Amino acid sequence: MSTFSRRVALVLFWPGLLAIIAGLIFAATGTGLLPGPVIGGGIVAIALSVLIHGDLVLGRSPRLFTARGQVVRGHFQARSGWSSMAVGDCPNDRIAMLRSSGRPFFESKDGVASLRLKQRVIPPSIAQWQTGLAGNVLWTVDVHSSTGDMVLNLTDLRLDRIVASTGAGRMTVACPRRGVVDMALYTGIGEVEIRIPPEVGVHIKVPRTGLVTVKVENDRLQPYGISEYVTPEFESAPAQISIAVQSRAGDVILT
Repeated sequence: MSTFSRRVALVLFWPGLLAIIAGLIFAATGTGLLPGPVIGGGIVAIALSVLIHGDLVLGRSPRLFTARGQVVRGHFQARSGWSSMAVGDCPNDRIAMLRSSGRPFFESKDGVASLRLKQRVIPPSIAQWQTGLAGNVLWTVDVHSSTGDMVLNLTDLRLDRIVASTGAGRMTVACPRRGVVDMALYTGIGEVEIRIPPEVGVHIKVPRTGLVTVKVENDRLQPYGISEYVTPEFESAPAQISIAVQSRAGDVILT
């Protein structure tokens, strides 16, 4: 769809939503105003928004941002709000490639890159964010979403530490195949799937509660203490990944 149709759909959606809210307030407070036509007008506006664009539009479309330079380390932080987020690798001739509706901040100093993304408050967006990080840079990653799925394909990245959290949604993590990495994964409600390549050594802690189910689908993982799993010869593996998972409710799948 064109940018123009998206703008028209956006202009229709928010007044329509405000009209529905106002109509409900009129109905609840008994102000004497007729709530029916107001709510009806809001519903029609939202329906036209979906009809014009073919989808529900809450904010601007994602934009591409590319960071270039010569760095050896990088810090990436993202707060995606309602949007789903995917993180993977990008060509090594650039530091990062981002497609998001958030506000990017980038600076490079003394061989260290700082990259931050934050969801705009007005207008909000549910469009998926995509991030590619250079595989020849050692990264520290801190990503958070309130809702939506999070897909972290870390297979070809160099990482020092990663913290990832989502309030409600599915999190999929493919472990990196090199380095010594600390990972902390947090979910409120949702499923967490951790994919472990054959050559990678992992030590996983999954505290169990009554609302969390752990499914071990990897034959290399052996019980180690209480609510912990480790692969054989973890200390001598070419990649050593230490993972701590915290979840309030849902499945934790180790594949």
